[in-house]
Amino acid sequence: MQNRRITETQIAALWKQHLQARDYRPATINAMLIALNRFSTVCIGKTAGSKRWSSSAACSAARTET
Repeated sequence: MQNRRITETQIAALWKQHLQARDYRPATINAMLIALNRFSTVCIGKTAGSKRWSSSAACSAARTET
């Protein structure tokens, strides 16, 4: 088995396809993708600025897994 890395963009695209297959409405899909983007921005540190912060356990776990 190959050890391949998947990017955040690929994850978002796959999740979008998954939601579309389940007949979610476009506005709902967009809202879910926005939430995913914000989680990635705050927790994983993919920000335009230099600040990185986190106070939740989920964010801490996400940071240690990357």
